[in-house]
Amino acid sequence: MLLCLISSYGIAQEKVQKVYGENTTDPVYSPAEQAKINMIQEKYAEITSSDYQRGINDIYSVPPVFSYPYQTGYVKKDFLENTTKWINYYRFLLNLPEAKNAATQYIDGNANNFAQLGSYLLAASNADPFKYQHNLSNATKPYYIPNNVWNQGKPYTNFAVLYFNTGYPIESAYEAITNLVIDNFDYLSAKNTGHRADLLSSRLSSFGIGVTYGNNGTKYEDIYFDNTIQDISTPPSRSIVNFPAEGVFPIEEITRNNSEKFPIYWSIYFSNDYLIPRKGLSVKLTNNQTGESGVATNVENIAPDVVSGYYASIITYLPPKNISLKANNQYTITLTGLDPKNYPKGEYSYTFKLFHEAEKNVIKPVAGSKIDMIQKGVAKIKGFKDQVMVYDSYNQNHHATGQVLPHDSLWKTFGISYANDTFWFNLGTNQWVDGKYIQTNDYEYRAVATIDYIKNYGIRVWDSPFFNKKPIGQKFLTTGTKWKTFRIITVNNHNWFNVGGNQWIDGYYVIGKK
Repeated sequence: MLLCLISSYGIAQEKVQKVYGENTTDPVYSPAEQAKINMIQEKYAEITSSDYQRGINDIYSVPPVFSYPYQTGYVKKDFLENTTKWINYYRFLLNLPEAKNAATQYIDGNANNFAQLGSYLLAASNADPFKYQHNLSNATKPYYIPNNVWNQGKPYTNFAVLYFNTGYPIESAYEAITNLVIDNFDYLSAKNTGHRADLLSSRLSSFGIGVTYGNNGTKYEDIYFDNTIQDISTPPSRSIVNFPAEGVFPIEEITRNNSEKFPIYWSIYFSNDYLIPRKGLSVKLTNNQTGESGVATNVENIAPDVVSGYYASIITYLPPKNISLKANNQYTITLTGLDPKNYPKGEYSYTFKLFHEAEKNVIKPVAGSKIDMIQKGVAKIKGFKDQVMVYDSYNQNHHATGQVLPHDSLWKTFGISYANDTFWFNLGTNQWVDGKYIQTNDYEYRAVATIDYIKNYGIRVWDSPFFNKKPIGQKFLTTGTKWKTFRIITVNNHNWFNVGGNQWIDGYYVIGKK
């Protein structure tokens, strides 16, 4: 029903076709059009200023685990928020109402949680990005995923837009969403613009977001539509949705990432008209400033072969190459070949005026300066010869501040962020410490721990819960066995159970009951 997009990292970086300079004769903008331009530029600047690139080392607030017991992981709050904002930015460009997303959390029953499970199952199975993967059709269940979880996740990959990008890509939220909207990297068929239709549906009400990197280097993004059944029967917000949209439209959105090899198809979506002909359609593009006109190629109504965005008819076409696209020019699109009983002269037409999306360079924030999860408390430093360094951020490009924290010293914490396979603790503005040197809890815990691991296997016993821990010989505690516990220590935001003396087990594999 819905399609998946794969974007090779190299392909996605291909430069755009030439963007022509502004015409000296500006079209006259009405007050309403100028107001819309101002709003678009303000929205673009606001979202861009809070968006920056993320990769496998800094996209998660909680990392996934590809082993038993599995952990789907969660992406950072700011990535959820910005992805939501970019989807609604494009909906605003096409004169559509906002769609909703929880955008700040993953909880049971939340669409983000469902989408994250979908993306995780694709990543855990290393699903082939060059095969159809909706409903996990061509994926193989890993041994550590329970059957009920695998089956539960199938619809979360079916009623969804799937985005695959290979080669451990580092992307911003914008880059993924714009690739889906431009929709010219689809390995199945770029001309159907199914991802665009889904995200820019005239009936879409809500969605969830999930992202997981697989061990094969592919980024799997799942945008799950959690209200599909109700949305199908809901009256559309608009009867016809155009790309580029009528009124005013940014030139960058129809020229950026456009090329001979990967051209951007334009589209006209009819929400309710199922009687649009499959063949015999023609589209003409006219520059109203110069009088130039040309006929589009590859004009096709791809519905009902493709069901996307709950649209009745999906017209796609390539604009004529002889018509240059210039900012500050007005254009008319005319679609012919329609039923004269429903459309005067058998035509549908509309006009749009191009303008520049951003008139000024937007300053992007420095990655690694945000607290992803508020966590106020006290941290005890557990280092080696007082060499625990303080850094100015938690990303790979951080720098030591010159401050060194003594072993066993205590410091206030304000929050944590996950990056580069560890949790980073914030000790104040631009002061970050690697969580593997941070202990946040140490208390008595007299209980009985049951080992919860793979049947007939066991977990290691360690001599310490800290960064320099070593396994105790070949000592393993078998699944299902029960052991007395005496203490819990939390290191790097992770619990360790003491089972006597200097013997510690990983709390991830323990069910403790007092």
